Amino acid sequence: MLENDGKILRFAAVMDSQKPEDENRKFIISYRLADDMMTIFEPPQRNAGILGGKFLERTRVPKPGSSPNSPQFYGPQDFAIGAKVEVFKHKFIITDADEYVLKYMEARVDEFPAETIESLRKKHRKGPPEGGSGGRQT
Repeated sequence: MLENDGKILRFAAVMDSQKPEDENRKFIISYRLADDMMTIFEPPQRNAGILGGKFLERTRVPKPGSSPNSPQFYGPQDFAIGAKVEVFKHKFIITDADEYVLKYMEARVDEFPAETIESLRKKHRKGPPEGGSGGRQT
């Protein structure tokens, strides 16, 4: 836990909604590695009619369909580009991640699915690092 203190993985997302007012809404999902908690922030957009700001306070987010008695929570391995994440009935599609996320995952290829790492590499147009592999196979 202390080795990850202060480390945050940031992902860009859009809301996956049928409501016209939710079209083009952009979000930043921050995943705190020290305590496995997420926050979601909506940056203000000019003339969008939505103020933006904090969408979700820091909390652990259970995966939909998991048991309330022993919930499964989202982890950083769940945030591949194009992945759908459901947060308390709100659906998001991961569209990007910052460079730090890619570097973090490439340094720990045994902890992340190859598909997740590859989706980030494609977005950032990078091949595997020298002598590195593509992540654990699922």
